Amino acid sequence: ESVDFYVVTTEGQLKHAWENKFREVAKEVQHLGLFLAKDEERLAYLNYLIESLNIDIVHVSNSRFGYRVTKCIKDNYPSIKIIDTLHMEEPWSTWDYFRLSVPYDSFINQRVVLTEYQKDKLLNITGNNRANIIPNGIEIEEYDFKIKDNRNELFNIAFIGRLTKQKQPLLYLETARLAKEKKLPFKFYLIGKGELLNKCRRYIEKNNLSDYVIIQGFTNDI
Repeated sequence: ESVDFYVVTTEGQLKHAWENKFREVAKEVQHLGLFLAKDEERLAYLNYLIESLNIDIVHVSNSRFGYRVTKCIKDNYPSIKIIDTLHMEEPWSTWDYFRLSVPYDSFINQRVVLTEYQKDKLLNITGNNRANIIPNGIEIEEYDFKIKDNRNELFNIAFIGRLTKQKQPLLYLETARLAKEKKLPFKFYLIGKGELLNKCRRYIEKNNLSDYVIIQGFTNDI
């Protein structure tokens, strides 16, 4: 039996870097922020989509609006199943969806997390044990990893991602500093760009890590 996917975001920009990837598997990709400014208008349009497309399952991911409308969806369409995915904690941020989603927990049929730790965390704050663990990783069987036999040979470690507080590149550099103190045969690579780039450069310079950490910037050639 085939399944049709529809992607609806609250984005207000014309093009997202990953949009084409979603269009490869989804029948439609719509950005509500491009033509609807108010949540009331977005909810009305969402109700229209649910009815006209005969939606059976709604998946919420990283969306405050998505969580806020879960009760309305359940009230209007009791048979619809709602699931969500929580893939990270940001306790320092108002965008921490572990905390933000708590008031809407009773309207969500199934919850998805990445780790056992996250499952326990969700259980502790909601009292409900409805979370499934779906790891977000790499199928290492597809790759031919070679273990280095020579302990004097450098072991390469790479950070690949946005240089933002969310991704914590400075914690990665702290790891590099401690590794250098222990004289471990490692080489660290910082691959990406973001608002913390200059701060990362200053950290590397301050801690004399220029020979231990290589900044490569953004690249598509991973």
